Amino acid sequence: SFVGEPDSNNKGMGMYVYSFNQGRFRFVYFEREDEEEKKARVKAWEKELDDRHAALATTYASFRKRLAEDYPQVQCFNLHETRYGTTELEVICIKDDLIVSIHISYLSTPDEAKERINLDLDNSGDPKWRNVAGLGDQGIEADQCSRAWLRFRKGVFYVWMNANLNEKRKENPECKGERNAVSERLSEFARQIATVLVDQLNAV
Repeated sequence: SFVGEPDSNNKGMGMYVYSFNQGRFRFVYFEREDEEEKKARVKAWEKELDDRHAALATTYASFRKRLAEDYPQVQCFNLHETRYGTTELEVICIKDDLIVSIHISYLSTPDEAKERINLDLDNSGDPKWRNVAGLGDQGIEADQCSRAWLRFRKGVFYVWMNANLNEKRKENPECKGERNAVSERLSEFARQIATVLVDQLNAV
């Protein structure tokens, strides 16, 4: 079956059913798409995305307020938000020479969030991931040289965070991917930020 508006046997938008025999397609059945039902589905989905966007905006405001109370040296900025198609928020948080980028995806189901984190891990190279207790439904981190990574999911949310030094200097050419004092400090910074964010996502 095909959904759309084909070049041949064109009866408008809908579902076209064909049989395939001896290398040829034969038109069997057509069911016209209900335009009113389609409009209702689109309207409901747009409202869902608007509601998600509003929830993320509220979460970000609460997140900044909580950080100002717990970690007044940290400054956070909303860089980008996606409203339609997907609902996502990008934030940068800075403390002295440390910087962490945060990407929050608001997904349809917890299973989709779980699939997203697993897909990201499958394509993230070869860091040595460690479990982080109490960080959402699944929290993991890794660090090396002057970088750190943190990933977690909480319900329908998937969050990835990348931390590095907020200064212009080249990576140590002697770096072989080992952990050091800088990477551990970055990992701790990312974990502090993530812990506050998890609490805010719990309230959504």
